[in-house]
Amino acid sequence: MKFFKIIFLILLFHTLLTTTTLAQIYGCTDTNANNFNPLATINNGSCTYDPTFYDPPLFINLPVTVEENSGLILYNKGLWTHNDSGGNARIFKIDTTSAEIIQTIYLPNASNYDWEDITQDESFIYISDVGNNEGNRKNLRIYIIKKNDIPETGNANVNSTNINFSYSDQTNFESAYNNNNFDCEAIISCGDHLYLFSKNWENHKTKLYKLPKVPGNYEAELIDSYNVNGLVTGATYNEEFNEISLIGYFKYIPFMFLLYDYQDNNFFSGNKRRIDFPYNYGAQTEGITYSNEKYVLISCENSVSTQKVFKVNTGIWTNISPIGIKELTEVDFDFSISPNPVSKKKFKIDLTNLPDQSFTIEFYDSLGQKVSFKPRKYSGSDGKTKLSFKVGKAKSGLYLVKLRSNDKYSTRKLIIQ
Repeated sequence: MKFFKIIFLILLFHTLLTTTTLAQIYGCTDTNANNFNPLATINNGSCTYDPTFYDPPLFINLPVTVEENSGLILYNKGLWTHNDSGGNARIFKIDTTSAEIIQTIYLPNASNYDWEDITQDESFIYISDVGNNEGNRKNLRIYIIKKNDIPETGNANVNSTNINFSYSDQTNFESAYNNNNFDCEAIISCGDHLYLFSKNWENHKTKLYKLPKVPGNYEAELIDSYNVNGLVTGATYNEEFNEISLIGYFKYIPFMFLLYDYQDNNFFSGNKRRIDFPYNYGAQTEGITYSNEKYVLISCENSVSTQKVFKVNTGIWTNISPIGIKELTEVDFDFSISPNPVSKKKFKIDLTNLPDQSFTIEFYDSLGQKVSFKPRKYSGSDGKTKLSFKVGKAKSGLYLVKLRSNDKYSTRKLIIQ
């Protein structure tokens, strides 16, 4: 009898193991992706998305004192920021209604060499002095200040402690101004560690590093890298929804990368969705923080445009839609394609006065298969947007262009000769 029990248990275990293995189907689990797999049970990070463009609404204009703001957190009913380099080592609290500076905290035992981002946890605020345009810094540090040392109101001096570090993969410290992969302007606090996202001038990727939160001297551990096709300048983490938002720019076009549905702290293992802001050409986005739910506040410094803060609901893209086909209504959006027919290497799409700020553009061949045309550049102002696309290796023939905004869409025909 004991022998048969053992055989039964072995067969039962084999059945359960086989059933579990069969149930684990890897693929894209995001219903908003263009390669969503309804059979997938485990997200393998393969989701792809059509180019997405958005015009973020203004939240507040910032005072001139922080025209070189380079980081952002929301703490104690106010926005906190700092300038990026030079000047006093201090952080500012800004009223979210009046946009006035209502408190200044000085760090007497710190210096502002190149402050690039700020983050927080329940007990501490972390200020990253890690700007490294030359790629040759050997004094990278993160200042830590206790929240309990900051008074409710009024200016004050607050002492800080240091995390000093170097990058585990850096061996060459020769100067290479804006042509190196060891600059960094983005930091988040997650669990027991700080995570840094590099600003790679040379290859336009971002590298993910990990550091302990306690003062000391460390080597930042390289975890992973991802090709963002741009320069990452800020990061923020939403603990409630386990979501990360990165910001940056490429050729003067701001963008946001949304990281979600990832495994553990391997932030690039899940969905990676890019949102471009072509309407805000020249806005140098620098700071970002979650405010409530999935809303983020994004600050930009005074460059082509003035210093200001935008507000964006990331849930537009990261809230997974119920499985099923969403009913769309066909309308006649104001957009045109030129030249059409296309006989050269590129074509342009002009859009005017869309009813919704978020939109996607999809291309289909004559067989109804979705195809891709690589975007070349964007520009826009006064409600108008111009998009340029490369023809690439597309075959001659008739294509359908679908412009979709929220639950409405409009189509045009594109002919490639």
